[in-house]
Amino acid sequence: MSIKNTGQFPHTQHYYPSTINDLPIPSDIGDKSFIFVNGVKTPYIYSYTGWIPDTPDPTSQISSSISTTLQNAVSATGNGTDFTVDGYGVATLQITGTFVATVTFYGSVDGTNFVNITAYNRNNKIDVLSTTNTGLFEINCNGLQKIRAVVTWTSGTSITIVGKAESFVGQNNSVQLTGSIISDTDKSNFLPTKTVIDRTVPVLLRTITTNDVLDNPSIGSVSGETVTGGSLISATTYRYSVCAVNIHGTTVPITSVTSSPGGSNNALRLPISQVPNATGYIIFLSTDTQPKMVLQVTEAQRVAGGICTEVYTYTTGGVEGAIDIGVVGTGVATNAACFAGVTAYTPEIVTETIVNTFNKSNLGAVIEIDFDDYRISPYLNYIVAGRIVAGEGDWVILQGTVGTITNGRRRSVFTFGGVGGACGEHTVLIYGLLGQNISLPITAWYF
Repeated sequence: MSIKNTGQFPHTQHYYPSTINDLPIPSDIGDKSFIFVNGVKTPYIYSYTGWIPDTPDPTSQISSSISTTLQNAVSATGNGTDFTVDGYGVATLQITGTFVATVTFYGSVDGTNFVNITAYNRNNKIDVLSTTNTGLFEINCNGLQKIRAVVTWTSGTSITIVGKAESFVGQNNSVQLTGSIISDTDKSNFLPTKTVIDRTVPVLLRTITTNDVLDNPSIGSVSGETVTGGSLISATTYRYSVCAVNIHGTTVPITSVTSSPGGSNNALRLPISQVPNATGYIIFLSTDTQPKMVLQVTEAQRVAGGICTEVYTYTTGGVEGAIDIGVVGTGVATNAACFAGVTAYTPEIVTETIVNTFNKSNLGAVIEIDFDDYRISPYLNYIVAGRIVAGEGDWVILQGTVGTITNGRRRSVFTFGGVGGACGEHTVLIYGLLGQNISLPITAWYF
């Protein structure tokens, strides 16, 4: 590498590296006074300007591009004119004409012996050894002295091939690096932070008294109604149920109840209670022992009230807080697999048990149940939720199968593997044990 002082500033020098690997990238990061250039400690350079090409001086570079005609309106088989590309990085050939012929691409290092090489078809973005079409074809000329485009003629009017060769992108260009070298102390400001909780010292994060899932809704006093388009039959016994919905899933449908429209009524009015944090509700109504789904409404629709006379179709009307159902459900029943267990988790409202697991592989939880009455068999379910960016975005449920504590255990330890690769923070959700006092110390570690 040659070094030239421009004379403009005492601390500014121009470098003409013999290869791109000779660029004076700082390697002595901790020292603001020096950098290493080709293994030699050099006074700190505040600004750097250099040229990448493999020549001592950019002013001596070859012409930036050259052009030639390889085949000139030919209508016969032939090698055409060789294209000398020595010193150039890439050549683009343009094929035009009206013809039935094959063009095969060749390259040579010694200028005498040619071998078949690939060209990048810029029309359909694939590499080819030959073509029967017009278009643009790009050849990597690195290390080649000549290329040629051989025509194998069949019929047509004529074929013309012109080529243009250029240096690779980046040659004959200057590169300037400016700024200061950061110290070891400064570097720490750019590293992601993480919290490591010592697993030998569990941290009590909260005492749980309620479930980390949506509550079940309830249906109030049901009455028969007459609505336009209703098709329920008076004096027929119908079963109905409801469950709550949020972004994660549903609660388990409540035990079905029976009712019959009286007189000339053709619908049943179902008052549905509000469930905090629920986004909607699924309503079931049919004559089946396990009633079938008839409608899903949003929380806003529940508040406003509405009418359903066609399956899965909501219309405005009725009274606030109730839905008038005038049609028998035909959807999935309350005992369908998708409603077998609660999936309407509520990590959004949990704050105490959130653990920063950025760059960690495993999360451990120690769960203790505090109870005094052994006449009951205490149990609980637990599941892990996470989100990619700590403090931002939606939570997702990570564990496909819930864990359980059963048979009166008072203390259990759980680990969840592979949590660190996906999310920046996690929380352990507890549900299924109402009326009991649960403490949840959590430790987090990685390996």
